[in-house]
Amino acid sequence: MNKLSDKYDVVIIGAGIGGLVCGCYLAKGGMKVLIIEKNDFVGGCCTSFLKKGFKFDAAVFSLGGCSENGNIGKVILDHNLSEFVDIKRPEITDIVIGSSSSVTIDRDIKYTIDSFSTTFPNERKNVKLFFNYITKSSFSTLYYETKNMTFLKLLNKYFKSESIKNILSLFLGSAGMPADTIPAFVAILLYKEYVLDGGYYPRGGIQSFPDALKKRFIKYGGQLKLSDEVVSVKIKDSKMCETTTAKKVMFKSKLVVANCSPHALFYKLLNKENMPKKYLKKMEKLSISLSAFLIYLGLANKTNILKKNIGKIWYCGTIDINNYYSDLRNDKAVNLEQGFLISSPSSKDSSLAPAGMENICIMTLAPYKNIKFWSNHREKIETEILRKMEVLFPGLNKEIIVRSNATPITIERYTGNSKGAAYGWESTLGNNIPQLTPFSNLILVGHWTPHGSGITRVCLSGRLAALHILNNAKVLNKESDVALSYA
Repeated sequence: MNKLSDKYDVVIIGAGIGGLVCGCYLAKGGMKVLIIEKNDFVGGCCTSFLKKGFKFDAAVFSLGGCSENGNIGKVILDHNLSEFVDIKRPEITDIVIGSSSSVTIDRDIKYTIDSFSTTFPNERKNVKLFFNYITKSSFSTLYYETKNMTFLKLLNKYFKSESIKNILSLFLGSAGMPADTIPAFVAILLYKEYVLDGGYYPRGGIQSFPDALKKRFIKYGGQLKLSDEVVSVKIKDSKMCETTTAKKVMFKSKLVVANCSPHALFYKLLNKENMPKKYLKKMEKLSISLSAFLIYLGLANKTNILKKNIGKIWYCGTIDINNYYSDLRNDKAVNLEQGFLISSPSSKDSSLAPAGMENICIMTLAPYKNIKFWSNHREKIETEILRKMEVLFPGLNKEIIVRSNATPITIERYTGNSKGAAYGWESTLGNNIPQLTPFSNLILVGHWTPHGSGITRVCLSGRLAALHILNNAKVLNKESDVALSYA
């Protein structure tokens, strides 16, 4: 890598997916770009780590929207990432184990409809109508017909069975929201991108995706500074910014792109006194998403919990997932073992575990809480989840030789996300701040923008920010325009 300069066209704070995507487009467009990252790796939440020979995915277990017209698919094509990463999609992307029934999500929508119809024969006609509506309707139709209703209201429109509504609501765990609160339009987008175009997995583990972006960014001439945290951003005027790191290195740039928590940006890095009070007041009223609790297991022998052509397992141990998500959201006492997601990296790539062995990653939504709470409860919560896993998969616990967990405090420490937020702001319309800030040369990317949460939406935020900078195009507004934000 070339020696770092002290002047750039753009400095990007954070090498999460949003920052990397934005950096790739800008560097490809001929701009001089520096990305500064506090960790010694790139990817933010979309990372992997090695423990005693097992490679675990930290918090992202698969990718969505990788088809040619998907948000990640566009990034892959625009930057020829297939040169650096091999991304495959299993035949069955998800299995749902409900309290009284199970279904499968297949990469062919026909088989997904068949699975729901077989499990719920009395809803056969409505299943087909529901999936046809969300897959075949135009964006504008979906937006204008569902923008003022909740997802639960949409489900009630199609289904009578509480069991099928419960299973269809389970996938809202990817946004951390209950069906009676999340806008139907947002939930439909989640289905289109993460469920019906989901389950993609890169060879080598989830870390391979950000690493591919990193390689392409550097090939374009972009520069990356790892293991150094930004501690100050000064907006000198509309033409100059100064970004200073913990190692006391200062970089001048025309623009700053912030791929970090807005709380850290506006309250720590920038001088709060220079921020418009109306802007900060609005931000303080916004709701932050739930966090997560994760368990990582290394198994001495293969259990084949997840076979080769299966992506993830969703477990729902309650007959009312809507109330369960609501209780989590309202910070009420709940049993976290009532709903969780299971992935096995080594079932998709055997090189991610020692020969003959297997690794398992488990994630459940969780409220933030404080350090004292998690110090007192993390082991108990882990034990309860593993007890439930043993019921589901007898003999599992005796195979465990590596065992670790991560709390919302862990997520906050590594990602810098306020309260360990797994999805940035809560996914409700208008509960966000625009990408364009009160400063003309400071732009936001990531899941704290109006585009929503998850890797595919984060990619969109990075791509739109870059297009705005490169072309001075009117692709971003100073106000949060819902139709634009979720396009």
